[in-house]
Order: sequence, then C-alpha cells, then structure tokens
Amino acid sequence: MLQTSEKYVGFRLFAWFLTHPTSEIHINKLFREIAAARSR
Repeated sequence: MLQTSEKYVGFRLFAWFLTHPTSEIHINKLFREIAAARSR
C-alpha cells in the first residue's frame, strides 16, 4: 500500500510517519529522506 501511494507528497509524509512512529521530527532530515525516496 505504501509503495503505490508515494506519488503524492502528502502520502509520502503519511507513510514516513507510519514507518517512524517514535522518531523525533527534524524537518530538514524528514524532507531529505522523502526527497531521496522520491528519486528511487
């Protein structure tokens, strides 16, 4: 499910929060990880 929904930024954010439920949120790191996942 998470693989198919990655085409929208909001869904990528939602997927990140689902896979990192207890992580601290560092906005720059979050966007770097999302951008890296997008380029795959």
